[in-house]
Amino acid sequence: MICVTHSPQIAALADRHILIEKEEKDGRAVTSAAPIEGEDRVREIARIIGGAKITEKTVAAAADMLNQAKETGK
Repeated sequence: MICVTHSPQIAALADRHILIEKEEKDGRAVTSAAPIEGEDRVREIARIIGGAKITEKTVAAAADMLNQAKETGK
């Protein structure tokens, strides 16, 4: 199952994360998808929480969300 979300609470529950990015190249929209793991997962959830400015607090909150999801077995 694939779930696309902008909710950090939902994202933290995922078994795997794929970062999807869209950019413009030569006047065309280009989309890329790449799996992310470990600290990159934490930083991406922190980015969802706090927007462009990632702080120690948003990183800690993201790590806590991932840990809680793992501990509770989702």
